[in-house]
Amino acid sequence: MANKRKKYSQEFKDGAVHLVLTGGRTSAAVARELGLKDW
Repeated sequence: MANKRKKYSQEFKDGAVHLVLTGGRTSAAVARELGLKDW
């Protein structure tokens, strides 16, 4: 059975990157805050 990938808007992605770059947090921490699986 194929896994369905969730698609995120460019705005969501840009916001997540902004949180990492300006928030002093790791990408893993931001992913947890946003409810994403740690990549």
